Amino acid sequence: GQSARLTNRDWSFDTAALSAAHGGAKVHLINDLSALGYALDSLADSDLSPVLSVPPSGYGHDQRLVVGIGTGFNVSPVVVHDGRTLCLRAEAGLQTLKERPAMYGELETVFNVHGALTFMRIRRDIYGAPVHPDTAAATELHVAIFLPGALTQMRALHDGSAAPTMTVPPLAS
Repeated sequence: GQSARLTNRDWSFDTAALSAAHGGAKVHLINDLSALGYALDSLADSDLSPVLSVPPSGYGHDQRLVVGIGTGFNVSPVVVHDGRTLCLRAEAGLQTLKERPAMYGELETVFNVHGALTFMRIRRDIYGAPVHPDTAAATELHVAIFLPGALTQMRALHDGSAAPTMTVPPLAS
């Protein structure tokens, strides 16, 4: 498209205005998750923390999935075929947090493992603190610690046994 508006800020973008502001440069607007999908190939193996390792298909193609949790939950499928990356334009039709507010407990549960993995990178990249050199193994450890508690907490949130303050949607009006 020629213009776009952010869903969580009062910001809008126009290709003609951006081009003029950058000396007539060619400008394309793409979905944020698609941009992340195209950026995957620029990461070194040491930058990745796979949640699930799958052997290469051997057919010259691969699949990836970019997942975004922000003002809502969304995904962008990424297909690599014969060395060419294609990020499918996708708004998966998932409800936004405004349409179906998440419970406080759901948000805390989801962001828990994200926070642990992010902090591992902050310790390494910002503070220069030592972290386990095998980031895949460290990620597997965090996920293994996270999953049993997350499943128990999600069940409790939805069967009514969680603390009542954790089941209140934070964005409910």
